[in-house]
Amino acid sequence: MAAPLDPEDGSNRLRLRGLKIVEPRPALVPLTLGGEEVLFRSLSGVSADVIARFGKTEFREAALFTHKGLSGPAILQISSYWRHGEIGIAAGPRDGSSRRNGRGRARTFIP
Repeated sequence: MAAPLDPEDGSNRLRLRGLKIVEPRPALVPLTLGGEEVLFRSLSGVSADVIARFGKTEFREAALFTHKGLSGPAILQISSYWRHGEIGIAAGPRDGSSRRNGRGRARTFIP
């Protein structure tokens, strides 16, 4: 039976052979708020159609408010593209119809 490889040792061997190593990072994860933050707690279990955006990438899907933050298809997908910065969340109908208030869609940015 082979001994487990040290990840650093394996990465160094690959680099020495000229291969580019892409740093692994979380993907397809919900957005959670820190410890005592209760921003969405009263909305826990409610879903809404949103546009989740990071840079030029956006997803028009449902988001689910949870007791710890946001989840659902739009949030899980945009998490794969997130780097340090803000994710834009625009609430509104999926079909882009004009069912809006006088100021347009509500927008919230999550740092």
